[in-house]
Formats: sequence, structure tokens, C-alpha cells
Amino acid sequence: MGMLLAIWVGVSGAATGLERGKLIIKVTAEGARMLEGAQGETGAVSVEKIPEGPLKEICKRYGILVWEPLFSKLQKGKASGLGRIYRIRFDPSMDVSQVARDFGGLPRWVEYAEPDRRMEIQSKGASPKVH
Repeated sequence: MGMLLAIWVGVSGAATGLERGKLIIKVTAEGARMLEGAQGETGAVSVEKIPEGPLKEICKRYGILVWEPLFSKLQKGKASGLGRIYRIRFDPSMDVSQVARDFGGLPRWVEYAEPDRRMEIQSKGASPKVH
């Protein structure tokens, strides 16, 4: 699933291929229900409105304020699960892999959490090269 997301995500940056300070997170169905009350009109999730618990604690630890939906409302479909995928931003000096592990350690609420990846398009019509 991560490689597929990398194709959809516009990225640039680090020589490692990982975007510093950015994660892609897909929440479980239970996680989505929990976040519903914290969502604004655009679908963005305000961390201050997330119920107290482990998910909010990780957000506080890394200074995360908002979860941005990766797909617009028009692209979201309950069956596809696209509405449960978010990009979060945090201090780029923090270890992106550790932040991903911390969120990934909450399987009740987080289906997966992985660093946002940079990709290079070699030429028109070629398959993208993911780092």
C-alpha cells in the first residue's frame, strides 16, 4: 500500500527519499469513528478535539496540531477507505521513522503509519521511480 500512496503524494526532498516531518496515516474504522467529532468541514482533524488517550498523547508529544485528509471529499468513498487516510506534519528535526513506529503501535486506531516518500518522474510515460 505504501508504494501506491507514494504515487499519489506530491513530494520532494531528502536524499533518503523520506519526507522529513511528514507521515501518511490510515486509521482503522474504529479510529475513524473516534476522529469524527474532531473533524472540521474540510475533513481536517483538530488534535485538540481528539478524545484523550494514546492517539492524542502521541500527537502532543510530536507537536502535531492538524491531520490533513489526503483525499478530497469527492474522492472519498466509505467502501474504498480513502477518507481514512491523512497526512500529518511535525517538526522535521524529529525522527520520522520513530514517529511512524509510535503511531503504528496503536493497532486499534491506526491501520498503518509510514513516512511520506519522495518520488522522481524520469520522463513522460515512464513509471515513477520511488526512493
